[in-house]
Amino acid sequence: KVHYREPNAELCSMAERNFHRLGRSQIECVNEAAESFLKRAFNGGELVYLDPDRRLGEGGQRSSLSRMQPDWTFIEQLMDKGWPLLLKLSPLQDLTDLIQRTSGKRTICILERRGECKEVLLFCQNAKAEEENVSIVLAEVQEKWTTQKLSVDELNLNCSQYGWSDSGFLLDPSPAFRKAGAWKFLEEKFRLRKIAPQTHLFHSECAVPG
Repeated sequence: KVHYREPNAELCSMAERNFHRLGRSQIECVNEAAESFLKRAFNGGELVYLDPDRRLGEGGQRSSLSRMQPDWTFIEQLMDKGWPLLLKLSPLQDLTDLIQRTSGKRTICILERRGECKEVLLFCQNAKAEEENVSIVLAEVQEKWTTQKLSVDELNLNCSQYGWSDSGFLLDPSPAFRKAGAWKFLEEKFRLRKIAPQTHLFHSECAVPG
């Protein structure tokens, strides 16, 4: 059984209609804040999925963890319980800040689609695990997903060489690689040269698939 909680009555009603049309009778929809339900009636399950409200009244979005609803303090309390937690975050989320704020065994997934970074997902398998274990997964969402796994040590690493020539190809890495700052990884895997330290463009003497 899936317990769906939405504090906005209109959005909750829309979700309930959509689930009914899809034949998802196992989903229970209730107009209630997730915090209230999790504090009162939830005793653990296979997964807690949270999509915090990042909307501002003027139509913008919050990218700061401290300005979400449910707020970060409540999310930390859930992590302390050791429940498996999947958290949907803004594509503007600072990855270094996210890693520093969390602990234990966790995976950060950067989703891109059609040339745009869409979401950052945080999956905490066990925040209470003594051993630090962080995986970074870059995923392109399409009919056949493509993924690339990175280590934390490969984030935001500078390249060892820079350069450019009139021949060859000018390459623009995909949004997920740019978000992760996987410059050193790209340099070594595809034998590329970043054209300058303060740009995300690379040069290659030969074409690079994808």
